[in-house]
Amino acid sequence: QAALDRRGRAPDYVNAHAPSTPLGEIEELRALQAVFGNDVPPFSSTKGLTGHPLGACGAHEAIYTLLMMRDGFIAGTAGIEHLEPLAQSMPLVQSTREAQMNSALSVSFGFGGSCASLMFARI
Repeated sequence: QAALDRRGRAPDYVNAHAPSTPLGEIEELRALQAVFGNDVPPFSSTKGLTGHPLGACGAHEAIYTLLMMRDGFIAGTAGIEHLEPLAQSMPLVQSTREAQMNSALSVSFGFGGSCASLMFARI
């Protein structure tokens, strides 16, 4: 929330943490709704494409987010076998698509409660 408050508006895209744990997925979907209300931006997770790099996760996903901004696309969420009912009404990007973004949010959660969200914006 602090990153969003500082920016003053919602990002064009969210790179969600989404480590494919049933409870974690539902809680992250609820968090997106709590923060953005009915205006959740398009979001996806890159972990299905790259695997979970554990301690390097935040750095990897920040880089992927910047590459998507630079190259004008959103990577689709790979490997979805069961779509949570809550996600069915949300803008989850399941297939890679072109997208011009002026801002993006990269979200990372860690073991023991360490969390970080990085807001990137074109200047």
